Amino acid sequence: MFKNKIVSYLYSNADALVISIFAVVCMVIFTGHNGIGISPDSIAYISTARSIHEHWTMTDFNLKPLVAFPVFYPVFLSIVMFLTGTDIVQTGVVLNCILLAAVVLLSGRLLNKFHWRSVWYKRIVLLFIAFSPALTEVYSMLWSETLLILLSLIFFLFLEKYLKHSSLKNLVICAVLAGLATVTRYAGITLIGTAGLMILFAPHMEVKKKAGHIGLLSLISFFILFLNLIRNHVLVGSLTGPRQFGHTPLLENIGYYGKTLSDWYPVFNQDHSTSILIGLLVFMVVLLLFFYRAVKGKYYNGQENIAAAFVVVYSVFIVGISTLSHFEGINNRLLVPIFIPSLFALTFWLPGYFSGLRSAAKQASVVLLLGFLLLFQYNATAHLDEMYQDAVTYGVPGYADDSWKKSETANFLASHPEFLKKGIKVYSNAHDAVYFKTGLHADELPHHIDKAYQEKFYQEKAHYIIWFNSIDDPELIHLSSMYKHRKLLEKYRFEDGWVFLFDRQP
Repeated sequence: MFKNKIVSYLYSNADALVISIFAVVCMVIFTGHNGIGISPDSIAYISTARSIHEHWTMTDFNLKPLVAFPVFYPVFLSIVMFLTGTDIVQTGVVLNCILLAAVVLLSGRLLNKFHWRSVWYKRIVLLFIAFSPALTEVYSMLWSETLLILLSLIFFLFLEKYLKHSSLKNLVICAVLAGLATVTRYAGITLIGTAGLMILFAPHMEVKKKAGHIGLLSLISFFILFLNLIRNHVLVGSLTGPRQFGHTPLLENIGYYGKTLSDWYPVFNQDHSTSILIGLLVFMVVLLLFFYRAVKGKYYNGQENIAAAFVVVYSVFIVGISTLSHFEGINNRLLVPIFIPSLFALTFWLPGYFSGLRSAAKQASVVLLLGFLLLFQYNATAHLDEMYQDAVTYGVPGYADDSWKKSETANFLASHPEFLKKGIKVYSNAHDAVYFKTGLHADELPHHIDKAYQEKFYQEKAHYIIWFNSIDDPELIHLSSMYKHRKLLEKYRFEDGWVFLFDRQP
């Protein structure tokens, strides 16, 4: 019976299946030069997955418990390693292709559930999803967002089932999915907020029932997150690792939010000065659409409204947390979980609009829409073509591209590990790259703001510094500080970096 359901689903969703195959082929081409893209975050995931697979411990390349990131994605990667018997770096492309195909297929399933349905609308949206620069960037990297997006779409599917029937079974499934999302990326907590918001404003549901169901949802989903946080606190005395207070103003973060949306939908003005207005405009439109359905009670339980609710909750969370806490600026990677929902929320009305037009007005509207789509697709294709040219020629940007593959510093240390004398501590301005490219262990250089660590660092006995010229991290102390506070004993120059041996001042 289950097999028959799968066959029936694939047959009714054949267009999504074909588009997903095209997406996979393009991803294979995109990552064909050097394989899956690797970033500093990827190395934390890879090293922890290897540790789980080999030693059943959740420690990263620093030989410390992983606390800066939730644990489920490394656990997921370790399961893949166990099933394939291959290191995750080698299977990363295949894994992400499977995840991307699943995302396209699930998007097709969700589009089939829209109130106003159109085969051509569905296919156009799926093509935008499959060949978007936003998703191409993410699924070419070993990042946890690849799994979070899939969990979100599955969550939307079961949330709609729950809202239509108030089934406790579907509510529990939603809670478990939301809990898993929170321990995939902490931003997954927005799925809990989305479900809570949808239940809170659900028409024809008693207040007592709403309170009970929100309580059950929170109990299950937060319990999963609570287990992760308690583990972190027990091991290192911190819930999510060291965090700095934010120093980017709210309006500036809204500007970054709007700039990212402009990159997604390139018919918008690309001038950064208008980014704040674009961000606010898109957010307010989606917010008003949600509340309009909440008040009217019409199509409230549909995927269009669930997508709008998620865009609202996720946007508030990311802009808010980026203002309160300091980490990378708002960009495509941070916002990509709302790429598909925002596409749903902003375009859902098109099939209904065209079906209600008379022939003359419909023809004129089709011409205008085609012009809009051509402009959209031209800009998106130009961006995607630029990405493909770089990736096919040099590899996906990151530690797996040609510049790192040909790194003289890294290659020398990888082939001559005895060069670094045993018993002498090693530091680097790219300690994650040292692990990934050489298999050696190095500590990160102190941050400017951590004065206590700096003083301890300067008073240490002899230690090596592996310095990569391509890494420019303004938050780390620079070589000039080490020359000032340390005594240089030896230095070795390479084409792309240096190895220094410093000792403390006499």
